[in-house]
Amino acid sequence: MAVIANLRLPRKDGLSLLLELRRDRRTTDLPVLLISDQAGGSDVTRGIELGAEDVFTPPLQIDVL
Repeated sequence: MAVIANLRLPRKDGLSLLLELRRDRRTTDLPVLLISDQAGGSDVTRGIELGAEDVFTPPLQIDVL
């Protein structure tokens, strides 16, 4: 099982979701992949720093995912 989340979600952004998952002992090791609409940028760096497995940027290639 893994979580794939966009950094730009309507109610809760992907970084907030990632933080919640990392703080909960039941989900701390759950792989999280983030999708960013910006290549590079601080969100990508922050996602990796917070423990995302990877951050994908457009164009998203399913075979890479």
